[in-house]
Amino acid sequence: MSGRDSRGGRKAGEALKNADFVYGTPRTGAPELAALPARRAAPLVACCREPVLIVQGAAGTTVPAVTSKETAAALARAGTRVTYTSYEGVDDPSLPVAALDEADVWLDARPAR
Repeated sequence: MSGRDSRGGRKAGEALKNADFVYGTPRTGAPELAALPARRAAPLVACCREPVLIVQGAAGTTVPAVTSKETAAALARAGTRVTYTSYEGVDDPSLPVAALDEADVWLDARPAR
């Protein structure tokens, strides 16, 4: 058994090793991700019944800030109640701490189910 599917890719369930991944920012290490905004005019979204909170570290590289901003705008255009905040100078590892107070207030405003 070769470990590859008919297209030369990995078979489902095959273990991956750390060396199997390419590291880098979406703009440099994963060109297929960087090309996504150019391949479509707007994020493909539908209206969400529940409000959505999107927080973005402006210095983050995992998800480009423009992607989060475009997604928030598209959700709002579709009728979703969106709260979007970009934290200037905040990178990905620091975002949960930077956004904690906002997330607490936002969650406290939601009714319990």
